[in-house]
Amino acid sequence: MEITYTYDTAGVDWAQLKGDLTADDFDNGRTPDELRRSFENSAVVVFARLGERVIGKARALSDGVCNAYVVDVWTHSDYRRRGIATRMMNLLADRLPGQHIY
Repeated sequence: MEITYTYDTAGVDWAQLKGDLTADDFDNGRTPDELRRSFENSAVVVFARLGERVIGKARALSDGVCNAYVVDVWTHSDYRRRGIATRMMNLLADRLPGQHIY
């Protein structure tokens, strides 16, 4: 199965994602609903998916002019060191033209 990348929250199973984050010791205590809201309120998001399952995520907060801050970068431990996070970072940067990315 091929890894695909999406720019919206449609179809994300937030409870499953929360469980995967917890299992990977990457959970910061947000409920599935808080996790969803944090992504929905971001300027740009990207998800790496294997089928319907999210195996990577990243998001950026932005002033829409010159500064953006990347947060919540995660790749499932079973899929690390394959360039997934690098690809997500590049995809975020493509959607933030002219901005300094921190």
